[in-house]
Amino acid sequence: MAFKLKFAPHLGFPTVDTPLFDALVGSRDPVDHMRFAAAHGFEAIQDPFAATRGIEDQARIGEASAELGLEVGCFVFAPMATAQTPLWTGTNADDRANLSQVLDEAFAIARRINSHDIAVLTGFAADRPKPDQRAAMSANLAWAGELAAAQGCRLVVEAVNARRLPEMLLHRIADAIEVVRAAAHPAVRLIFDYAHAQAMDGDIIHHVDLAWDHLEIIQIADNPDRVEPGAGELNFVRLLDHLVERGFSGLCELEHRWSSPARELQQGYLEWLDRWRI
Repeated sequence: MAFKLKFAPHLGFPTVDTPLFDALVGSRDPVDHMRFAAAHGFEAIQDPFAATRGIEDQARIGEASAELGLEVGCFVFAPMATAQTPLWTGTNADDRANLSQVLDEAFAIARRINSHDIAVLTGFAADRPKPDQRAAMSANLAWAGELAAAQGCRLVVEAVNARRLPEMLLHRIADAIEVVRAAAHPAVRLIFDYAHAQAMDGDIIHHVDLAWDHLEIIQIADNPDRVEPGAGELNFVRLLDHLVERGFSGLCELEHRWSSPARELQQGYLEWLDRWRI
């Protein structure tokens, strides 16, 4: 049976060799996990760090997604070492050329893994005001949105927890909304990550509603420590019911770690998700 929400288990977070249901599948091979997801009624998967995989594994994921009928969620546009630089805040021709080169590789990865959503994060330059850098990011996103649309892709922007990722530009949901709104391009959308948002802003349902018109992807993790729902401070039954009530049709990516490696915990989580079966 399918779900009321498009839950998407990850194939590796925080690294590609730690897939979500590792204890249940008994393998780290991404295709094994895709077959497990399809067999349990999931309609999608996510490979957040696909950019760090080899080309052969990327191609295997794309082929398996087509075979199994699985949608592939977002991936970070480049390895985190690149994403943590102020690549998206540059304002001159050389900056734009560098960004174009990185995006060409991101589009190639998207084609290989059969994904349409490319997650955008960026570091900031310490010697420039952050409002100026957010404005530059919006301008770059508007330009890059045209490139993405031509490739059948979307650029999805994410605000992150300042305590975990202090070097990034966007930490507040309001700032991410502002950047996406100013880009004003249909291929530039928003990721709402519950753990990051709870750590920085709280009042999750209110902020989801504020972001709604720009919202493409929900990412599910409890706070603190990015663990499974129920192991932290958030009321996930209410949060997910709110998405159902509002008719959210995007992906709900299960981008979290486990509070314990126990196989029983992963099995119990699958049973907990049954609450949202159709």
